[in-house]
Amino acid sequence: MNKYQEALIIFCEQNTFKDIPKEILEDKYQILKELVDKETPMKPIIIPYDKNKNVLVFECPKCKRRTHTNFPRDYCGECGQAIDWSGE
Repeated sequence: MNKYQEALIIFCEQNTFKDIPKEILEDKYQILKELVDKETPMKPIIIPYDKNKNVLVFECPKCKRRTHTNFPRDYCGECGQAIDWSGE
């Protein structure tokens, strides 16, 4: 569990938000959830390529941006989604 996931759990378990309008709480919850989702690594979509060119081509699982690179990147350059390369 990363620090953002932990913060989201604590946010959801709090009962001290009685004075804050529900609409504001829901908006802040959605913002925090987006951050948690972005920081939770997702497997990239590997695109077949010509192995003679030594270029890795992958698609971000979140925004579907296609990237050509010489090395695996930890984050999507377009949306910032964390990428999980384990097992690739």
